[in-house]
Amino acid sequence: MDTHAVEDLGPVPGGPHGRENYMYVAWDSTSRVLLWVRYDPPGAYAYHPGTSTWEGVPLTADVPGATARGRVLVYDPGQNAFVLFGEHTETTYLFLYRYAEGP
Repeated sequence: MDTHAVEDLGPVPGGPHGRENYMYVAWDSTSRVLLWVRYDPPGAYAYHPGTSTWEGVPLTADVPGATARGRVLVYDPGQNAFVLFGEHTETTYLFLYRYAEGP
């Protein structure tokens, strides 16, 4: 990011998505991974720039029957946690996700 250059990272997991505004990204500055959440089909992935690899991340939640979904994804470095929220249906949950423990 310091170079202010754009780089093609290759294909995204699940292939191209034909709709706009249905993918969310946030940079985890603690673990140095990019979390990428796609809305349809649902999926979450961590991109590791050091190895140029994608890793699947589960969307399971500890609320029975709930799947982590939302329209906004942010990373809070103070808490070392992602927040996914803003689903446009009846879901009223905030989903917290920590990729890895901090140093």
